[in-house]
Amino acid sequence: MASPDLDSTVRLIQKCMRPDVAAFGDLVEIEVLPVKWRHTTYMGFTLSESDSDLVIFELTGQEFKISKSRLVSKKSIAYNDSVVHRVSEYSKFYSRLHSYWGCEEMPYILSLVWLEYHNHVNEAYEILNFNGKNRGERAWAQDRIKDDFAYLYFNEMLIAWTHDRNYEKALLYGSYLKDSVYSDFEYWDIAKLLNNQLRNNQDDFQKYSLPDSLQWAQKKSLLSREQQIKFLLDRLHILNCVQFFQPGGVNYSQVQTNVPVSRVLQDTSYNDFWEIFMPYQVINPYNELIEMDLELSEVKILLPHLLDSSFIPTFSYHRDFLSSRVLYRYDWVVENLVFNATNRRLLSNDYFWSFTYEEKKAELKKIEVWCGLNEKVPEEERLVKIIKETDNYAEFNLALRTAGNKRYTSIIPGLENRIVGEDNMLNETRKISVVQWIVNHDTGRYLETVHRIDDYLVAKIPHCKKYDKYVNDQMLLYSSLYLIKYDSSNDKSYEYLKLVLTDEESGQNRYIQAVPFLLSIKDDKAFYFAEELLTALSLEEKYISSELDVALQILLLNRSEKALRYLEMNLSDTSQANKKDWISDINKLDDSYCEYYFNLINSWRSEPILCCAPTDKKAFLKCCKKQQKWLKEQFELIKAGEHSEIEDHLLTMPVYYGFVDSGN
Repeated sequence: MASPDLDSTVRLIQKCMRPDVAAFGDLVEIEVLPVKWRHTTYMGFTLSESDSDLVIFELTGQEFKISKSRLVSKKSIAYNDSVVHRVSEYSKFYSRLHSYWGCEEMPYILSLVWLEYHNHVNEAYEILNFNGKNRGERAWAQDRIKDDFAYLYFNEMLIAWTHDRNYEKALLYGSYLKDSVYSDFEYWDIAKLLNNQLRNNQDDFQKYSLPDSLQWAQKKSLLSREQQIKFLLDRLHILNCVQFFQPGGVNYSQVQTNVPVSRVLQDTSYNDFWEIFMPYQVINPYNELIEMDLELSEVKILLPHLLDSSFIPTFSYHRDFLSSRVLYRYDWVVENLVFNATNRRLLSNDYFWSFTYEEKKAELKKIEVWCGLNEKVPEEERLVKIIKETDNYAEFNLALRTAGNKRYTSIIPGLENRIVGEDNMLNETRKISVVQWIVNHDTGRYLETVHRIDDYLVAKIPHCKKYDKYVNDQMLLYSSLYLIKYDSSNDKSYEYLKLVLTDEESGQNRYIQAVPFLLSIKDDKAFYFAEELLTALSLEEKYISSELDVALQILLLNRSEKALRYLEMNLSDTSQANKKDWISDINKLDDSYCEYYFNLINSWRSEPILCCAPTDKKAFLKCCKKQQKWLKEQFELIKAGEHSEIEDHLLTMPVYYGFVDSGN
């Protein structure tokens, strides 16, 4: 592979590069004290320094400030320290600040120009050849270099606006992208539009400032419902949703703050990530509009806002080190509100966004007419029709959610037809959530419907392939549990449930789903069936869960001798847990069964036993015997109808299924 030309490569980089890295002084390595969600070592150039702060231009091309209170060390990297090696090692850990497409290349690009400017030509060639060898022959291609800078500037522009609310900085990066050298950049047109919008609307966060919940409660008491809607619609212009995790996206319902997100993330006084937002929280206008449960007659207030295609301070990506960025628009949020109010995708799919202004107005007129024709139709009737007829899964899913929130169980006959029939929209996996919806929302009114679904699922078992059988069994689990609850005299449902739970592939994993549900039913037969299931369960394929913890306590409080014997037996079991567990490392039972049960029971005690490490087997088994003795004492109290520590602990658990009945 021929080496790229140093002079032409440097000239192109200098044309793209802002600021002039070549003229910078020493390359420095800076170590800082660790802070939550922050890295500790940086490499780059010092832009400025004061008594309290350092401003660094980091090797991935990003400028940031470091408080000297966090500074541990700052040292120059000499040319004879093998700059190439240091840069290549640093580029492996490129997610120092904001990752973007090209951030792994940028340390090579910037150090190349810097070395060449300071007449260290041999080292510059070393960088040139090293990166070409390691990154492939396109590493120094001109279009790739231009793209690396373009993605850097666009990403920094978005972050300056959405994370920092820093319009000056965002406009600065936007000005870099105006150069025609980037005319082939995929987001060039968007960057120009955003640049114009930011220049003309630099007071958005002041103009549309959001009240906190108390302020909003006071304000909306003085406004009519229409005025409230208009007030909230205006404030959607500053809906500021930030993607914190990847892969993923953003959610319009995300917490909103009265300061930039970058300021919130500097707060180190909280252990939980989301807790840090609480002191800065204000209302989310999107959430408020959803909670208003807009009527069809109110949709006409939303429609004119679908003509506003300005950007909002929200963007997302699949992975931050990949090229794709989605900058959200105001009309997208409004369309989502129209969808939630109507339960219909009334716009002409994706075509609407490419329509001319007049074409959009004509389309909105059609929606207004549709709303007028349907506003007198009861919502439940409209949802029943959607469930029966729609071939759009988004419509179906929203109708299902809305019906669930409002307890509209009259949609269930339509759901039956979807489950038992051939349905191109509802694949088998989606049908699981439909059966689960019926179990969660119906209270026995549609018993015969669920019996038919149950029989249909059982009849399918012999014809199912491996994955289809898994899905079919999951639906059968839900339908059988429903029938056990609402038709307890029918033994057929227990037989169906046994079919699901004895499946060699995945039956045992469903025990933890079935047992809590069975224990929540005030029925002796269901209770004893759950007791039998749980105490017969091998630990080898089971993972730690709050459901298991709660279920064992409920069994004990209902005087289950089997549960007591089960716990006593496992407190004596020193065999090792199965290392083939498919659950993630955090859930693996890494040591012995008795250690797991010792710790489980210890959590129930008001005064836990302080015990030696289980590596001292003899001493640890003595501790387990103490635990057995305590357990027996507590069980005798329960049998005598007296108060126990187990009952105190159960009431503190996040999942509490009840069924504590002294008469059981």
